[in-house]
Amino acid sequence: MQTNESISVVIPTYNRANDLIVAIKSALTQTYPVNEILVCDDGSTDNSKELVMSLHNPAVKWIDCGKNGGPAIPRNIGVQQSKSDWIAFLDSDDSWLPQKIEKQLIAIDQENVKAVCSNANRMRNEKNMGAYSNYHKSRIELTDLFLQNT
Repeated sequence: MQTNESISVVIPTYNRANDLIVAIKSALTQTYPVNEILVCDDGSTDNSKELVMSLHNPAVKWIDCGKNGGPAIPRNIGVQQSKSDWIAFLDSDDSWLPQKIEKQLIAIDQENVKAVCSNANRMRNEKNMGAYSNYHKSRIELTDLFLQNT
């Protein structure tokens, strides 16, 4: 596995203070450490910024993106401001299992690819409803994603 790769996590957010902290902590507890977590805010009016700043973690950076009405512009701003070899996207209402980044770096190395994606579990009322995608291939092509995400 590649061991010298740096990882930036980009988290777009809007008024998700409590979920956001869970997301950040899941990025901070990866078995392969991330270099920075860029919380890209889309004009939140709740206490998101205060909660993020209360973490007092230099790897976690708050980026005020103004009010754009969706996650795309904050994501792009995060990409532009990232300083790492790789960018990992994490939604502010999601969380990662501890080995996500490590497993993706292994897949990058084994498959010799420039991008990776992973499956997700659907959750309802804190109950795991199973995998989001039913693909069981180790290598998914872009056309597979187009067919699955219609």
